[in-house]
Amino acid sequence: MGQEQSNVSYNSNDNNDNDISLNITDIITINICGATCSGKSTLAKYLCKYLNSPIIPINQDEFFNISKLPIYISENLKCRNWETVEGMNFLEFKNFIIEMKSILKSIKTKSEFYGKLKQYISKDFNLEEFKNKKVYIIVEGFLSSYDFEIVNNLFDINIFLNATKEVCMNRRCQRDYHGNVNNCKNKEFKTWFEEIVWPYYECYRRKQLQNIIDSKKPFYFCKDCLDEKKEEEIVNFIVNVNTCNNDLPDWYLNNDENTLLREEQQLTQLNAKNNFQ
Repeated sequence: MGQEQSNVSYNSNDNNDNDISLNITDIITINICGATCSGKSTLAKYLCKYLNSPIIPINQDEFFNISKLPIYISENLKCRNWETVEGMNFLEFKNFIIEMKSILKSIKTKSEFYGKLKQYISKDFNLEEFKNKKVYIIVEGFLSSYDFEIVNNLFDINIFLNATKEVCMNRRCQRDYHGNVNNCKNKEFKTWFEEIVWPYYECYRRKQLQNIIDSKKPFYFCKDCLDEKKEEEIVNFIVNVNTCNNDLPDWYLNNDENTLLREEQQLTQLNAKNNFQ
């Protein structure tokens, strides 16, 4: 798993190890799900710092099984398909979350903390404020809610970030082209986003939101684009652990037979263009 470099350091000769006794029993795992560039990573970093999470956010993008990624072939495109569930290693993703929880629960002293977590420690983490408080683990991914077992057994709070295709495409373009908005008019990029990225998201989003709802865990649905006000609302939601946010989107509420059939057919047509090597 790729990690940010931590600024936290610890001297193994420190004799104040007993000054902090860690007895971690309450670990809250927060899952952030949504389309590419909907604000997941931004929110994850914000929550990590605000909630003083000991480890950096777990990004599902680190768990692709590259050998299983298909080649998408159509009249206009031929490229590796990173959007399909077949390319995601859900077992490794699940096991890593379980491992992090297990390590945190086993830690009793400062030296154990730095020794066992090493490169996973958040650069904003403050150990002195950590003792005797809830421990938060932040998880984020565009398919993080696809596996119901993971949602139901490992996540305590779920956040679904909604955003329009136009917003996500513009943000993704600026990210991929390092802020050069002129490249957003690039035909190849636009075709790739509109033919693969967004259609796959549309095919998977209903199942993911349904898994969140069926888990009966507290969840927050961010109907509009993420901003500072929404970040504050989400923090308030997490701290107060409201039971549910019922302001659901039209794409979920429109669940008549024809709509569901159309979504199923769309996924079938997309997958038909995947070439598994």
